[in-house]
Amino acid sequence: MRVGPRVRSACYRARVLVRCALVLAIASAGCSYGDPDLNGALFKCDSAHVCPDDLTCTGSPGVCLLSGPTQDGVACDTSTCAVGKKCCIDTENPARCIDAAAECPGTQTFCDGREDCASGVMCCQGFAAVQCIRGCGYPVCTTNEDCPTAQPNCCTDDFSSTPWIRTCSLEPCS
Repeated sequence: MRVGPRVRSACYRARVLVRCALVLAIASAGCSYGDPDLNGALFKCDSAHVCPDDLTCTGSPGVCLLSGPTQDGVACDTSTCAVGKKCCIDTENPARCIDAAAECPGTQTFCDGREDCASGVMCCQGFAAVQCIRGCGYPVCTTNEDCPTAQPNCCTDDFSSTPWIRTCSLEPCS
């Protein structure tokens, strides 16, 4: 059956409109606005660059963190880093205390227990940092009382890059 030019033109316009609608739907779905999630984000601060709400500038210059007012320093192998410092652990150097905003090529530790974090926030072992965040899969602890009921045991992890940092575990400590 032969289709005339008027029918072909109408079909072509319909296909173009469907494609345009599909592109618009996909583009608008990716552009919906929401507040950014700053949980676990590390960025620098100083007197000219203040931290967003809920975050505290630790160090001078420093890093914006979810820290509490009762920080007592952070464990760093056999020593303790002063407030405003972090422990840096990498494969090239021994564990050492450095300024909170200084670059660390390995794991950086900003807290060593719940006492270093604000209320409702936990000290958490992540891939490249131990820091205070909301919602945590590997809470850091100093005693069993620091641990959530789902992970009630505060244990040393001998396989961690920070073996002096204890984490909460479901399993009993070995």
